[in-house]
Amino acid sequence: GSALKRCRVGSRASCRRTSRWTFTDDPPLARRPVGGTIVVPYPANRITYVYDRSTDRYRRSVTGASPQVDAGDKAVVAPADVVILKMAQGPLLDAPGQENNQKKGRLELGYLGHGTAIAFAGGQVIAATWSKASAAAPTLLTYASGPAKGQPVPLVRGQIFIQVVPTTMSLSWSGGIPPNVR
Repeated sequence: GSALKRCRVGSRASCRRTSRWTFTDDPPLARRPVGGTIVVPYPANRITYVYDRSTDRYRRSVTGASPQVDAGDKAVVAPADVVILKMAQGPLLDAPGQENNQKKGRLELGYLGHGTAIAFAGGQVIAATWSKASAAAPTLLTYASGPAKGQPVPLVRGQIFIQVVPTTMSLSWSGGIPPNVR
């Protein structure tokens, strides 16, 4: 919101750290699974991530093309983590000064409250819950079940790609094969 805008224009006094996410190092190669794929089937594009055990990164491609390449540095786009947040979505209605929202298919997201999330980090698939108490509050990511239920999900240090999808979207993923099972 407006606090973020003030932060972007350089007013450090109004900037504050709001991240509540937990980070960890890449797991040792011996603990990383072999393989793994995530597919996010948006209506206009199909996003695919393929886990690369050697780098502990998820190579991204769009609609079946070769891995996506960053236009700036020509490096393959390969985040350390992929987080998928399921949120209620509906059409963003037109408003004064924003008459083309419906024509352009813009969506309104239910980003306050809580919902289902899936985190992919270190080759692992983690059932999670996202929550956001207010527009100014950070989005929290916690374990959805098990002995760590309610505790922060640790993500691997590095670039994070967050994909927001409708609560009704069917995703597909395959976890990697543990390195000692072949």
